[in-house]
Amino acid sequence: MAEVDHLLVLTLRAFGRIDTLVNNAAAIHPWPVWETSPFDWQRLIATNVLGPYFGARAVLPHMLERGSGRIINVSLAWLRSISKGPAPTMPAKRR
Repeated sequence: MAEVDHLLVLTLRAFGRIDTLVNNAAAIHPWPVWETSPFDWQRLIATNVLGPYFGARAVLPHMLERGSGRIINVSLAWLRSISKGPAPTMPAKRR
């Protein structure tokens, strides 16, 4: 979260405001769920679920204060068509 707060400070210093946040970070784990370690699962959730939360949490007060702003969340819809493989990624990035 400190990285997000630092990036927010740098962005506000450089541009004076935040108009748009695009949550596009993704950790992809291409192995089947039975081969996924708890560490890899936690890393996936931290990136794909908590990352967008921390980003939105950081920028929303500024957007609300200005009465304007957009948050765009990018998902991996193509994963729906895969029946074998990166199962651990699917619940974290599903739209």
